[in-house]
Amino acid sequence: MPRWRKSQLPDDAEVVEALKAAADHLSGTRWSGRKGASELSIRDVFLFLERNGRTFFGAVFSFPPSEEAYFAPFILSSSKKAGLRPFEVAPGKYLAEAERSRGFAGFTLKMIRRGGCVEGTRSEIAWTGKLRPGRLESVQSLGGDTTNVVVALKTSAGKMVLKSYRTVDPCNPEPELLTHLSRQKCAVTPRLLGACSLGPKEGTGQATVLSVLLRHVQGWPGFEAFTGNAARAILKGLPPHYCMPRRLGEAVAELHSCLFDPRAPAALRPEQILSHDVARWSGLIEERFNEALGLLEGARKERLENLKPQLDAAIKGMNAWNGGWKMRTHQDLHLGQVLVHRSGFLIIDFEGEPLRRGPQRLEKLPPARDLGTMLRSFSYAAAVALKRTGRTDHDSIARAEGWERLNSSSFMQGYIEARPPSIVEPEGLAGCARVWAAEKALYEIAYEARFRPDWVDIPLEGLVSALSSGR
Repeated sequence: MPRWRKSQLPDDAEVVEALKAAADHLSGTRWSGRKGASELSIRDVFLFLERNGRTFFGAVFSFPPSEEAYFAPFILSSSKKAGLRPFEVAPGKYLAEAERSRGFAGFTLKMIRRGGCVEGTRSEIAWTGKLRPGRLESVQSLGGDTTNVVVALKTSAGKMVLKSYRTVDPCNPEPELLTHLSRQKCAVTPRLLGACSLGPKEGTGQATVLSVLLRHVQGWPGFEAFTGNAARAILKGLPPHYCMPRRLGEAVAELHSCLFDPRAPAALRPEQILSHDVARWSGLIEERFNEALGLLEGARKERLENLKPQLDAAIKGMNAWNGGWKMRTHQDLHLGQVLVHRSGFLIIDFEGEPLRRGPQRLEKLPPARDLGTMLRSFSYAAAVALKRTGRTDHDSIARAEGWERLNSSSFMQGYIEARPPSIVEPEGLAGCARVWAAEKALYEIAYEARFRPDWVDIPLEGLVSALSSGR
């Protein structure tokens, strides 16, 4: 594996000094879990290249006393316009995150093609993948959430997406799942082209993926597409678009078919559900209920309390899951993780539910868990459409409820007809999905009660619907 030469790069001292000067600024970014930290601890530094007076480097660091580690590529230069979120660290010297820079993007593509490696003091960064040679033409930001940065790269060989993870998390499930799905030639997920990993310099040890390079697929956000359809149904009384949810169900079935691989490595191989699995999931739902109940007041709290007998009955019914299948799933499947394009749907963002930590993100679950979280997303699409239209009359509310109901049933029908028979029999599938929809609704009640109290009735109504037999 080729090593990157450092002879023409500045020494570590200059970039270390710049990083320490930016501690307060970096701790205030969206991805930092410790706001307002006045210092950072640098665990390792990786010098990449020097170009036109700009030094490109990467660093692993944390904000004491927290041990949570972060990685970011940076630019140190005299320009206050270079990179993402530039910050002055010394008179005439600016530090910025590097993903939006053509210099860093070009370096990344070159290292993936070469299979290159850069050594730090304690560890090394290695790039792997297969890329055709091509000239980099542009870099465009696609945004990102609290834990990643996403950019689109246009090259003469095609369009790609570079997704960088800020948190150094060896339990991030996305790289492993995308690798498997690419090998399976899954038609509904992006193809993995390359990756960048952090690992020990010598000997064996677990590597942590820092970024992935994916083939770009042009698409429209699924949540906006479905919300727009719901708004038209509310305003004009038009029926839901029958094909969209049905085809989405088929896409999820395709995803589960590729993930249900008895020949996969043990970490990805499906397993039978045992009694202790059911006990753990039952306990999770009980915890979700108690947390939600503790955050509600008045009539809402009373309404949730009144649903407890129905929830207990649903939990008791989970004993029938023994002997079924659990497998690696998306874990956070909703309309916001879906792109609509000419040939159907693309499912993205396999990082898992944000509040899951460590090995929980690698947990094998019944495939119906993905179905339950998608059913909850139809509920939110209908509610958001109502809010956007400003309609509060009885007929509009009834149309929104009808839209949600028909989309949910069409989605389930599409999934059931396309699913591989080895995963699950259709008998009982809807009931299993309702249990997981209830679990997700309880999670949402707690979230909304904390951050958006005006929205808490959306998941509360969703819980009522999930626990009823008419879903």
